[in-house]
Amino acid sequence: MPELARLITPILRADYEVFETYRHCPGAPLPVPTTVLAGTNDPEVTSAEMTAWRDLTAEDPEFHIFPGGHFFLSDHLKSAVSAVVARLRQPTL
Repeated sequence: MPELARLITPILRADYEVFETYRHCPGAPLPVPTTVLAGTNDPEVTSAEMTAWRDLTAEDPEFHIFPGGHFFLSDHLKSAVSAVVARLRQPTL
């Protein structure tokens, strides 16, 4: 277990550093199709934060809302993956 902790700890520290120091710099909207997945009862992400993706993308995002909280993927992985795959298969302009 200590060996695993030595491998994972630097990765987790880097993730937290990015989370704590990131500041959004407004720019041109993303020119790619975007799919937003969320849980209905996620205490970490508000519906306003979710729909804010509309301001960051050149085309309307596709939203998929699943029952559950922040870890809704645990119960809806197959459906979530299907939604992403379907979006990837859509032709782009």
